[in-house]
Amino acid sequence: MASSLTLSTGLTAAQLQGMVTALTNEGGTEIRIYGGSTPSSANAGVGSAVLLATVKGPTSEALTLQVTGTVLEKDPLQVWTGNYIAAGTPTFFRLCAANDMGDASTTMPRLQGTVGRVDSDLNLSSIEAVVDQPVPIKEFIYSFREAVQG
Repeated sequence: MASSLTLSTGLTAAQLQGMVTALTNEGGTEIRIYGGSTPSSANAGVGSAVLLATVKGPTSEALTLQVTGTVLEKDPLQVWTGNYIAAGTPTFFRLCAANDMGDASTTMPRLQGTVGRVDSDLNLSSIEAVVDQPVPIKEFIYSFREAVQG
């Protein structure tokens, strides 16, 4: 039988706010950009993937996210940047807590996605990591929809 569950905008916003709270409670939020094989899920460890960059807010502060309706997005007033620490081709990212060790975990709050120039979860202006080259992220938008909203 097909499901007829729907989520209200309020419930969707609460789920997104829960993501923000979970990340904040685990030491703050950052984006880690990796090269290599993408883990099968956000629960899996990063394995042999190489950490190419860690993106944080100004002066290495935690990233600020805001929830607007059914959208989780970067605070437009906060500059997100980091520098590549290794050379390679970015393949995936994790939005995760600062104290996340990257090991397999079903309890760490994480959002994992693809990296590329276009049609990726995180689009970058360049997909070749050069050591000490900056990695600015101008926009970050995520919309959570597990079921149709009513």
